[in-house]
Amino acid sequence: MENLSGFEKYKAQYGTIELPQQKIEVVPTTSDWLIAKERTWEEVDNVIEGHLQGIQSQFIFEDGKPTNIAKKYGFERPPGGNMARFLAYVELSDEYSSVREAYQLRSNSFHEAYENEKDEMKKKGMKPTRVSREAQAIWAAKYNPQVLANQQKAQEAEKIQDLILRKAVLDIFSVENNGTDTGNPLITEGFPKIVEELMGQPDQKQPANQFLSALTSYLKRTKDQGLFIRYKYRKSPNLVTKIEDCKVLDACLEQALDSESLVVNPETASVLSDLGQAYFKFLRQRLAQTSGLITVDKYPHASLLYDTFLAATYRGKPNVISEVSQLVDDNYADLMLSPEAKREITIISNKSLQFEFEMHNAFENNPNLLRLDPSSTDVFNQLPQEFFQYLTAEERRLDNGLYLLHSRDKTFAEKDLKKSTAVANLVRFQPNLPIKSTQEKITFVIIGERIKRFIDVLPISYLQQKGGIEITLGELFRDIIRIKDGPISILEVIKDCQNIASSGNGHDTSFKANRITNQYFIHLVSLDSLKEKDPKKVDQENAFLWQEILDKPEWFVSPRRDRYSKKNDPEQENYGMESISFSIDKTKPREHKCVIRLNGLTFPLEYWISTDRKIFTADHLPLPLDTKTQTLVANILLKRLYLITSGLLSKEQVESNGEENGTRNIQYKRAHYRTLHSTLHRPITMESHGAIVHAKEIKEIYGIDIWAEMKRRRALGTLKPNEFLTFVKETEPKTVVTRSIMPNELRYIPELVQIP
Repeated sequence: MENLSGFEKYKAQYGTIELPQQKIEVVPTTSDWLIAKERTWEEVDNVIEGHLQGIQSQFIFEDGKPTNIAKKYGFERPPGGNMARFLAYVELSDEYSSVREAYQLRSNSFHEAYENEKDEMKKKGMKPTRVSREAQAIWAAKYNPQVLANQQKAQEAEKIQDLILRKAVLDIFSVENNGTDTGNPLITEGFPKIVEELMGQPDQKQPANQFLSALTSYLKRTKDQGLFIRYKYRKSPNLVTKIEDCKVLDACLEQALDSESLVVNPETASVLSDLGQAYFKFLRQRLAQTSGLITVDKYPHASLLYDTFLAATYRGKPNVISEVSQLVDDNYADLMLSPEAKREITIISNKSLQFEFEMHNAFENNPNLLRLDPSSTDVFNQLPQEFFQYLTAEERRLDNGLYLLHSRDKTFAEKDLKKSTAVANLVRFQPNLPIKSTQEKITFVIIGERIKRFIDVLPISYLQQKGGIEITLGELFRDIIRIKDGPISILEVIKDCQNIASSGNGHDTSFKANRITNQYFIHLVSLDSLKEKDPKKVDQENAFLWQEILDKPEWFVSPRRDRYSKKNDPEQENYGMESISFSIDKTKPREHKCVIRLNGLTFPLEYWISTDRKIFTADHLPLPLDTKTQTLVANILLKRLYLITSGLLSKEQVESNGEENGTRNIQYKRAHYRTLHSTLHRPITMESHGAIVHAKEIKEIYGIDIWAEMKRRRALGTLKPNEFLTFVKETEPKTVVTRSIMPNELRYIPELVQIP
């Protein structure tokens, strides 16, 4: 008990505290108690949870002042719940890691002392046999007990650290049985940003790195059945069904296969990449250890393949889609040849066929169903329940999804997507169609062809709503086919985007936006006017534009929005665009929101032009595009934003007066920076009342701290030491009614964009 605190020693020694009016049972939480075989999961979990909450409570500021541990991490404000939770793991893991290392060092020191004493005996000229005999006696009596005792303590600390890591797996990766304050796994709650912020602290980089390294190692080697049973990466019971089911796999796939797109430095990206790869090793162990336990997954082999490929196509990132087959093969290919996998796929195929026969019988017994017009508005309510049961059954979805993946190997064998050995290993077990007579086969095929009309014509959203399904692999697979089929016309692209926008009322907007972004921009950059551009040259242009927009802006984007409509921007007609508009959000200083509207599409495409020199989605996530496509998309947007922030448009145009759609279009004077030069004859300090008012106004309207902006520009060398920034406010007529304000209409003049 020498390493326990005073209170812990008291609990361990006495076990029960008796007070005058009550009796409190105290659970001893010594190391040997915690790692004893008879401990239940709940007992261990409660103890570790208590330690974690104790550490988290230390991040709560006292009277608005940072606590010692908060100061240690450089927090000037209390960290958020997710950051505090992660820090608690780092601290607790580091504590036991330090204990383990300390005992290991002591064990090594006794080994060293023993070797030194043996060397001294040799120096005294003792015979080798005597040296050996006396050394053995000394080892047994003096050193071995100490070595064993310290090694035992080191092993105890290592076992407790594994228990901490076991719990961390649930908090970071599991949608169930986690202890986060939101109930969501940390991996889906901006985890890369949390890691980046912590590893950005020089003093705390090592503990954070060590924890993530230990977690990575644990994910690869654990065989804890209790953990495997409690772990869930989706909320739907047996198969990815809803958008939220994708989020854990999606985040881990991004870290494992596309860590370069994470907005973190290369070192952090490398750490997260290793963690992402280890996660799929963990899923392999989980599959191998629990494939016979129906409490984990009904169809563990097939559903893991289906879910992983679906998550890979969820955001439509081509490089992830291309690389996922290799990741799957590296981890699961051999397991898909097991007897358990064979039995599983046989059950799936047979049940899928059973549902199909039941549907065919329903149509065969009611010939009027086959005469229904698939395109009529009321056909949805007249179809039999067997029709929807077949289409939405888990077995049919798995059967159809694996068939699509297997077909993909042939369809895209010579393109970017790679073959999947794991899928091939699994689908090879599928049984033949159990139809005996030729007439049965003919009838089955004829009815099947007629039923296919309903499947092809009915909106996907109708079918999915009936089964409570938001997302299927087949639906996303069609997107991939269109992308890989090559260039299509802008009109066809817009039509695809319209179909995506109108499908599935249950789909969240970010999911639709990602699909539309992927479809639209990949085909856009295949236009003759864009596909011949040299990516390296475009990248150089972007570097100039980013610097000018972020580091040398002169004019502000209007709080009322600035818009380039196709009537004033001829290029947009070729792009199938209606307008490109820019606006600001004072909660995100120096960033710009960009909204693209496509012809005939009411669904807006929203993006952020970030200070990280990247274009992000509306959710501030990386675009679901490959690097080349992102570069060209950024070029289109940055050129138009540059014309605003540079002030180049200020002398070329003014907003028109008059009416537009019955609404007044008002002329404004745009806000812009002004640079003041301090001299001996005219010293400037920016401490006057007017300067203070200016600084306050720019902070309130644009969220920009003018003093911080001057400091930033001076550090960059774009503002001299004797130069000071102020700004000229935007003006408007006093008669303006807020509801009548229109965006500022601008004219795109590409000749003004002079890039060195």
